[in-house]
Amino acid sequence: MVSELVDRDVTGVVEDFITLQGGSTTVLEDGFNFGTFQNVTIGNSDIPERRYRALQFQSKYQVFDRLGLYANYTYQLKNDGNFEGEGVNTPGSASVFGDYPEFFSPTRNYPNGRLNDYQQHKVRAWSIYTQPLGFLGSVDVSLLYRFDSAATYSLSSGSVPLTAIQRTLGAGYATTPNNQTLFYNTRGSEFFDSANLFDLGVQYEIPVFRSLRPYVKFDLFNMLNNDKLTSWNTTVSPNNAGARDGFGLPTEFVRGANFGRAASNASYPAARRYAIALGFRF
Repeated sequence: MVSELVDRDVTGVVEDFITLQGGSTTVLEDGFNFGTFQNVTIGNSDIPERRYRALQFQSKYQVFDRLGLYANYTYQLKNDGNFEGEGVNTPGSASVFGDYPEFFSPTRNYPNGRLNDYQQHKVRAWSIYTQPLGFLGSVDVSLLYRFDSAATYSLSSGSVPLTAIQRTLGAGYATTPNNQTLFYNTRGSEFFDSANLFDLGVQYEIPVFRSLRPYVKFDLFNMLNNDKLTSWNTTVSPNNAGARDGFGLPTEFVRGANFGRAASNASYPAARRYAIALGFRF
């Protein structure tokens, strides 16, 4: 068995900073006044947090010549922070950290907690059995078990308008955003469901000439057709009739009509499917 500890701490995060100290600029071009805009400063900071720590295990056990057992296991001890970083097709994405510190709150707008790729347990275990057939070639059969523990999600609402208190606190800015993302708890406070899946692979190959070996391969994915709901709609809205914090922001939420329901086909494991491949090895 091979084991290792992975410990990563992101520093020098590239961020944008929008502050009163950064000032503003009036844009004049060819006699036209296009308005006054708050300056945006791009810099590095060690304050946004992304911390990952995990134990990884790899093992192999040869039961006998024809049968081998293999496994990989990752146990995440920590995958926390207040900065998600870049998303799909959004390189260099910044966060609201460092922006409008007078009225953006760390606990309500960019809280710490589990990041969106947190997954405490991930297991891949498989076996490979080879059956020689003499001059007729050989058959390989493999069974793969996949376990993915529950991913996390946050209780948050997007496009929440600034409150009157926030606008008053931001009165010194030339420009301010119209809305914000509002959190009702720590980041990644909620869990979806885990998934257990089995895949089967069968391969037959036959020697033809020297090292030339035609083969046919059959793969069956999600062989038990597990259709468990593993993620769902997480839409919540501010409860404007409930309690509010010091910025006038609602501290309570109302679940959306589709909360807890499938958001798309990706809310389920991929359905049972198969693939067949033909090829040559030489």
